[in-house]
Amino acid sequence: MYKTKQIVTLSILILVSVSFSSIFVKGQSETQVDIGSNSMKTAPTFVTGDILANITDDSAFGLNATAKVNRSVFFGYYGIVSINDSIEFNLYENDSVIYFNYTIANINANNLTYCSFKIANYSIDMLQYRNATRNYVYEKGLNYTTFRVPFLSNYSSISGNSTFFINAYLEFAYPFEYTIESGEQVLHYKELLYPLINNVPIINGSTTVKKQSGEAQEGIGEKFLDDDNHVVTPQEYMVSNASSGILKWENFTRDAFNYSQSIDDDLVMNIWTISISGTPSEAQQVSSATVLFKSVESKRKFDINPYGTVKITETHYVQYLGPDHPEGQPITLFKSYKLNSFQLTLEPNATVKSLTDQLGHLNVKYQLDNGIYSPGTYTLADSSLYPGYKVLTVHPRYPLKHGEIIDCTIVYTVPLEQFMLKEKDTNRYSIRLSPLSIYNWTVDKMTLDIVLPRGAVYKQSNYSAGDPYQDLQISYSKQFKLWKLGFERILTYSGTNLSPADNRIFYVDITYARANLFISYILLVVLLSAVVGLISLFNWLSKKVKKIEDLEAEKEFVPVDEIRLFVKLYEEVLGIKDRIRQTKEKVAKKKMTVKEGKQLITDLSIRLRQTEEKLKDAKTNLAKHGGKYKNAVQEIEINERKLLEERRNQQTLQQEYKRKKTLTKEAYRRLFRERQKNIEKLTNEINGRLVNLRLLIED
Repeated sequence: MYKTKQIVTLSILILVSVSFSSIFVKGQSETQVDIGSNSMKTAPTFVTGDILANITDDSAFGLNATAKVNRSVFFGYYGIVSINDSIEFNLYENDSVIYFNYTIANINANNLTYCSFKIANYSIDMLQYRNATRNYVYEKGLNYTTFRVPFLSNYSSISGNSTFFINAYLEFAYPFEYTIESGEQVLHYKELLYPLINNVPIINGSTTVKKQSGEAQEGIGEKFLDDDNHVVTPQEYMVSNASSGILKWENFTRDAFNYSQSIDDDLVMNIWTISISGTPSEAQQVSSATVLFKSVESKRKFDINPYGTVKITETHYVQYLGPDHPEGQPITLFKSYKLNSFQLTLEPNATVKSLTDQLGHLNVKYQLDNGIYSPGTYTLADSSLYPGYKVLTVHPRYPLKHGEIIDCTIVYTVPLEQFMLKEKDTNRYSIRLSPLSIYNWTVDKMTLDIVLPRGAVYKQSNYSAGDPYQDLQISYSKQFKLWKLGFERILTYSGTNLSPADNRIFYVDITYARANLFISYILLVVLLSAVVGLISLFNWLSKKVKKIEDLEAEKEFVPVDEIRLFVKLYEEVLGIKDRIRQTKEKVAKKKMTVKEGKQLITDLSIRLRQTEEKLKDAKTNLAKHGGKYKNAVQEIEINERKLLEERRNQQTLQQEYKRKKTLTKEAYRRLFRERQKNIEKLTNEINGRLVNLRLLIED
C-alpha cells in the first residue's frame, strides 16, 4: 500500500509540473512568425466570368504568336487516358502578355481527374527541372474548359520575341463509351486531335496515340480496331494506322481559336479499342495511375494536443466506378476491371498508427524488389506530386468490382507545427489544414471535425471555396468531457459534392484562455485524488473480505473420519513397504534364510495389495470434499511416484557400479548422496502432508 501511494504521488507531481510548465514556458513547437507573412499552396481556383471577359483584353495575342504542339495520348491500365501536350509558344513583335490560355473541349471534361502545367524558357529540356505550377485558374463553360496559366510565377508579363515551353498533362478516368460485341468489351474514345490555344494558331502539330502494351501483342492489353464498323478518324494527316499498334498524325495546323466556333469545326479523333482477356502484371496493376472511384462519404477528425502532436482519424467509404465485368468471360481474367489500390495524401512527418477495414487491421507491407504487394496491406512513401507530403497506398483484401464499396479507417499522428502558427508577441494562433486527404477524388459527403486544443477559444475561420457553388455548413460546439478534464471545443465543417478544387486550406484563428487551463489542471488534481481514494478503498475492502474469508474457513466442515482412515491406511502401506525392504536386506546379509524370507515377503505382499485397495477408496472419498483435501491427496500421489522413481534410480546406480565398473568411487558416492537426499526430501514432504492432516483431526 505504501509503495502504491508513492507511485500515485509521483504521478501527480509529474502531471501537475508538466501541465503548469505549458503555462509559463513556450513550447518548442511554437513558431514565432507573423501569420500574415505565410503564403499557402492551394489547389487550382475555379472562377466564373473572369477568363472569357478578359482574354480579349489582356491576353489577345492575335496573330503575333504561334504554337507548335506535340500531343501524346496514352491508354493506360484500368481505362485511364492521359494527354501530354508539349507546346512551344513563340511571341513575336513587341507585344507583352501575362497568361497562357489552354482550352479543351468538354467532350471528356467531366472525366478529368488530374491536370498539371509546367512552364520553362530557353529550352524544352528545362521542363524536367520545373515543378508543376499551382498558380492557374480555370473556367468550365458550355462547350469548352479554359485554363489560364501565368507564364511567370510572379505574374509579370513577357515581352515580344520570347519563346516559352509549356507542358500540359491531363488524366481522364474512363472517358469511354462501352459496348459488348461478340463477348468482348469495345471501348470508344472521342477527343479533339489537338488542344485549343486562344487567339494563337497551331503550326506543325503532331499527335500520337498509344496503348499500355506499346506494340500490338496477342492476348495482352488493348488493341486498336479499324474496320467498316470502327473507322479511325480523322483520316487526314494520319501517318501511322491501327495495324502498327500506334496511331499518329503529323503536320496539321489550326487557326487561332475563339469561342465563337463549334467543336464540329475541329478535327475529332474517334478511336476504338477492344479489351483482351489477358491482364497486366501485378507490378503494373498497383501502379500509381489514377483509377475512377469516389468517396461516398469521408470523415476527418483533428484532435489537437497542445503538447506537440495532432491525432488524425479518417474514415472513407470508397466506391469503385469502373466498368462492369464483360459478359461471358471468366471473372478471374479481368483484374484490370477492378480496383486494386487507392491513395491518400498525408501531411509531412505523418506516422501511421493503425489502418482497418471491415474485417480488421491492414498491415504495412513494403514494396518488394519486383514490385509485388500483398493484398490487405498499405504502403507509405514520399509524394512526387506534392513534395514533402506522404502518399498512403491502400491495397484492399479483395479487388473491388463495379459499384462495390469498401470502408477504411486510418489513425495517424502529425507534429503540431505542421498545422499551427503563432502570431508574434500575442496569444493568437492560426491553424491551417486541408479538409480532405483526397486530392483527385470526388466526395459525395464530407465531415471535418477540428477538436481545438485544451484552453483554446475559437475566434474565426476563413475558407476560400474553389467551387463558388459549394455551400459548406460550419458549426461550433462546446461540450464538457470528464475524461478530457474540461470543455471540448469542436469546429465542424460539412458539405456535399466536393471536387478536387474544393480541397482548399482552412484557416482557424484561436486564442488561449488561461482560466480554462487552470480549471483543467484543478480537475486533473481532483481526478487523481479520486483515483488515490478509490485505490485506498479497494485495499480496505480487500482486507475486510480476507478477514471474512478467514472466519468462514475456521467454520469449515472437516471430514474427520475420511482423514483418519486415509492417514491410517497410508501409514500402514508405508509400514508394509518398509518391512518388505528390511526383509530383503536381511536375506541379502544372510541374517534370515531364503525360505523364511520368501514366505514373509509373500505374506506381506498379499497384505499390501489388500491395504492399497482400501487406500484407493479412502483417497477417492477424501478427494470428494475438494479444496485442500483434494490437493493434499494429489500432492501425496505425485510425491509417491517421484519417490519410487528415485529409489529405482538409486538401485540402478548401485548395479552399474558393482557390475559394469563404469563409475569411479568418488562419482558413485556423489551420485548416491544426491539420490539419497532426494529420497529423504520426498519422504519428508509426504510425512509433512500426513502431519497436516493429523493436525486437522486434532483441531
